[in-house]
Amino acid sequence: MKSDITIEKERNFSDVLNVTFDFIRQEFKPFFKTIILYTSIPIILLAIIATFYTKDSVNGLFEAMNGNVPESVTPNGGLLLALIAISVIASIFIIGITFCYLEEYRIHGKGGFEIEAVWRRFIKDFWGLLGFQIVGTIILFISFALLIIPGFYVMIPLSFLLAVKVFEQKGLSDSLSRCFTLIKNHWWQTFGILIVIALVHSVLSTLFSIPVAIYSGIKGFLMATDSANASIDTAPLLVFNIIATIAKYWLYPIVFLAIGFQYFSLKEEKDQTSLIKRINQIGDTEEDVNL
Repeated sequence: MKSDITIEKERNFSDVLNVTFDFIRQEFKPFFKTIILYTSIPIILLAIIATFYTKDSVNGLFEAMNGNVPESVTPNGGLLLALIAISVIASIFIIGITFCYLEEYRIHGKGGFEIEAVWRRFIKDFWGLLGFQIVGTIILFISFALLIIPGFYVMIPLSFLLAVKVFEQKGLSDSLSRCFTLIKNHWWQTFGILIVIALVHSVLSTLFSIPVAIYSGIKGFLMATDSANASIDTAPLLVFNIIATIAKYWLYPIVFLAIGFQYFSLKEEKDQTSLIKRINQIGDTEEDVNL
């Protein structure tokens, strides 16, 4: 029987990556059951909206290529706004559920909690997470608008913003300050972890995008050579795009688990939380013996 994975532990670069995949192997069934149960609706809705938005965009493009004047040179604005809104919500669900699951595991250990507890914790933090995400995105946008280098620098500490919200329950200003405190002297290590785990996610999600690419390529070629059929059949694209989008988002927890373990590693280095707990436990044991 596998023992609990220690969450609050200082780890090096490879240890963070290793414990991420160890956690997935150990918690695969309950963890992804939780992810699927509570994120399916926003992700499927996102996939459907994204499919119709893509169809609208491509149809307009090929109408223009074939000499027809489309009703609008831009895709449907309503679909675009809906796509942005549901993308943000789906991201919050994925990030929040992942961090809340990790927090329940940290507190109660392997098998010590029900998945409903993860949902209750997430619902309690939902609006805060949404607000933090919006503010973080605005800060990142401004940073990149000023100069690219500051944008990349700010992006790394901001990756901890929602983790600090879930794990420490701090306010916005304190959470922002905490992110930069944690990342101090560990920017490059964290950057490397994010690059590696993002590449893993990209490779895995690309596998599920192959049917979309093949279908779109074939259909695009046929549309370019036959103006009479310059449209995309919704049904096959809908199915392929839903599969690709769901896979992409359900693979994102790999990234956020790595961020969570890096957060706890840096927190342990800065705060020595587990060391203090062990010292207190030793003190309590000695008191019990004396009694």
